[in-house]
Amino acid sequence: MSPSSGESISVSLPVASAPSGLSITKIEPDDEGLMVSLNLASKGGYDTVTYVVQCTGGGRTIEKRSSYPNVNVTGLQNGISYSCRAWAFNDDGQTSTVTYPSLVAPEEQLSTGLPIWMLYQAIQNQTSNARQQ
Repeated sequence: MSPSSGESISVSLPVASAPSGLSITKIEPDDEGLMVSLNLASKGGYDTVTYVVQCTGGGRTIEKRSSYPNVNVTGLQNGISYSCRAWAFNDDGQTSTVTYPSLVAPEEQLSTGLPIWMLYQAIQNQTSNARQQ
């Protein structure tokens, strides 16, 4: 169907823009690292964006990039407090930089159970003590 003389056709195309509305939802300590979870309100019409997280502490800064909103920042020192900030970008620009409101320190992750050899030894000691009584 074509317009007749004097008529016009209006077409509305989406306009791409910079991503917006970035927030750091949480940071979880890990062994020598931090898992930073981000939320982005708008990707600006793009399918993907690049997320950047920068953590500073102990006299050094580590920066990690990811195409996913969960960024694993590795190479940090356990017990050192880090300040983290983040931003996201696409071909049309970047978000404002956001900073996590508190310092976070990576920590060694301890296993929750005892090794089998330790359990065996404890049972042997308990059995031995019971026989002596």
